[in-house]
Amino acid sequence: MPYLYEDSYQWYESFDSLGELLERPNPTCALDLLENLVDHLVQDCGWSTNKINLFGFGQGGGLAAELGLRWWSAHQGKPTDTHFRSIVSVAGPLLSYPTLSRPCPTPILVFHRPASEVTRLSSADLTSFRKGFTSVHEVKGNKREGMPSSKEEWEGIMWFWSERLSMRRVDGLYEVMSG
Repeated sequence: MPYLYEDSYQWYESFDSLGELLERPNPTCALDLLENLVDHLVQDCGWSTNKINLFGFGQGGGLAAELGLRWWSAHQGKPTDTHFRSIVSVAGPLLSYPTLSRPCPTPILVFHRPASEVTRLSSADLTSFRKGFTSVHEVKGNKREGMPSSKEEWEGIMWFWSERLSMRRVDGLYEVMSG
């Protein structure tokens, strides 16, 4: 990334040669890479896509959501798993506007900071998520920047995961329920 004096990484080109933000970046190369990774996990390693949870921050969050939509579109009607277990996007908008005949059933949580210029998602961004996914959960953070960093900010994400992450059944392990 231009003009940064620390190590940094971007999933796809977001800036032109003058450091200006690209209005319509193309994430295809990163989506192809991630799709190949998931194909390897499913085909070669025997993983089930409905046991894969995706998490990303910024570009990575947007890519996770785009990958969920791409996988769903490509695998609808096939006998294999058609969607992921869950997706969490921290301040990562969709780059596309979904036009699916049926929204993706993968539950998605979108964390953003409405009071921040950098990590705020607009109402149009949230509408895009609702157009593409049947189950969209929104968690709003405080005025700070960056990843969630407090108990209060992580609590919504942890509740989301607690309802979706699968538990392995192991002999001698018991679930403690309240009430």
